[in-house]
Amino acid sequence: MKNTMLTFNVKILIKHFIKVQTFFTLLFAINFSENISPIIYNNCTVCHRPGEIGAFLPLTNFNEVYSNRDLIAYAIAGDENLRHG
Repeated sequence: MKNTMLTFNVKILIKHFIKVQTFFTLLFAINFSENISPIIYNNCTVCHRPGEIGAFLPLTNFNEVYSNRDLIAYAIAGDENLRHG
Protein backbone atom coordinates (compact mmCIF):
# COMPACT_ATOMS: atom_id res chain seq x y z
CA MET A 1 0.00 0.00 0.00
CA LYS A 2 2.77 2.42 0.95
CA ASN A 3 4.65 1.65 -2.27
CA THR A 4 1.49 2.25 -4.32
CA MET A 5 0.93 5.66 -2.70
CA LEU A 6 4.54 6.62 -3.34
CA THR A 7 4.21 5.63 -7.01
CA PHE A 8 0.95 7.59 -7.26
CA ASN A 9 2.53 10.69 -5.68
CA VAL A 10 5.55 10.50 -7.97
CA LYS A 11 3.26 10.30 -11.00
CA ILE A 12 1.36 13.37 -9.82
CA LEU A 13 4.59 15.28 -9.24
CA ILE A 14 5.90 14.39 -12.68
CA LYS A 15 2.61 15.40 -14.30
CA HIS A 16 2.65 18.80 -12.57
CA PHE A 17 6.34 19.30 -13.29
CA ILE A 18 5.69 18.76 -17.01
CA LYS A 19 2.85 21.31 -16.94
CA VAL A 20 5.00 23.88 -15.14
CA GLN A 21 7.93 23.22 -17.45
CA THR A 22 5.69 23.65 -20.52
CA PHE A 23 4.31 26.92 -19.13
CA PHE A 24 7.78 28.36 -18.54
CA THR A 25 9.02 27.16 -21.93
CA LEU A 26 6.17 29.03 -23.60
CA LEU A 27 6.62 32.04 -21.35
CA PHE A 28 10.30 32.42 -22.18
CA ALA A 29 9.77 31.62 -25.86
CA ILE A 30 7.89 34.91 -26.29
CA ASN A 31 10.01 38.01 -26.79
CA PHE A 32 9.25 41.61 -27.65
CA SER A 33 11.16 41.86 -30.92
CA GLU A 34 9.71 38.79 -32.58
CA ASN A 35 6.26 38.44 -31.04
CA ILE A 36 5.01 41.71 -29.58
CA SER A 37 6.53 44.54 -31.61
CA PRO A 38 5.00 43.49 -34.96
CA ILE A 39 1.53 43.63 -33.39
CA ILE A 40 2.16 47.01 -31.75
CA TYR A 41 3.85 48.54 -34.79
CA ASN A 42 1.20 47.32 -37.24
CA ASN A 43 -1.79 48.30 -35.12
CA CYS A 44 -0.86 51.03 -32.63
CA THR A 45 2.19 53.03 -33.66
CA VAL A 46 0.37 54.53 -36.65
CA CYS A 47 -1.37 56.86 -34.16
CA HIS A 48 0.71 56.40 -31.00
CA ARG A 49 3.88 58.21 -32.06
CA PRO A 50 5.11 61.81 -31.97
CA GLY A 51 3.21 64.10 -34.32
CA GLU A 52 0.11 61.90 -34.53
CA ILE A 53 -3.24 61.94 -32.72
CA GLY A 54 -2.05 59.47 -30.07
CA ALA A 55 1.23 61.27 -29.34
CA PHE A 56 0.18 61.62 -25.67
CA LEU A 57 0.94 57.89 -25.35
CA PRO A 58 3.79 56.96 -27.70
CA LEU A 59 4.30 53.23 -28.29
CA THR A 60 7.46 53.27 -30.37
CA ASN A 61 9.82 51.11 -28.31
CA PHE A 62 9.96 48.41 -25.65
CA ASN A 63 10.15 50.80 -22.68
CA GLU A 64 7.07 52.76 -23.77
CA VAL A 65 5.05 49.62 -24.42
CA TYR A 66 6.17 47.95 -21.19
CA SER A 67 5.48 51.05 -19.10
CA ASN A 68 1.94 51.25 -20.46
CA ARG A 69 1.12 47.52 -20.54
CA ASP A 70 -1.88 47.84 -18.20
CA LEU A 71 -3.41 50.64 -20.24
CA ILE A 72 -2.81 48.70 -23.47
CA ALA A 73 -4.50 45.63 -21.99
CA TYR A 74 -7.47 47.79 -20.97
CA ALA A 75 -7.72 49.43 -24.41
CA ILE A 76 -7.60 46.21 -26.42
CA ALA A 77 -10.13 44.46 -24.20
CA GLY A 78 -12.83 46.91 -25.28
CA ASP A 79 -15.65 46.77 -27.79
CA GLU A 80 -14.75 45.11 -31.12
CA ASN A 81 -16.33 48.03 -32.98
CA LEU A 82 -14.00 50.57 -31.42
CA ARG A 83 -10.68 51.41 -33.05
CA HIS A 84 -8.76 50.06 -30.03
CA GLY A 85 -10.46 46.74 -29.69
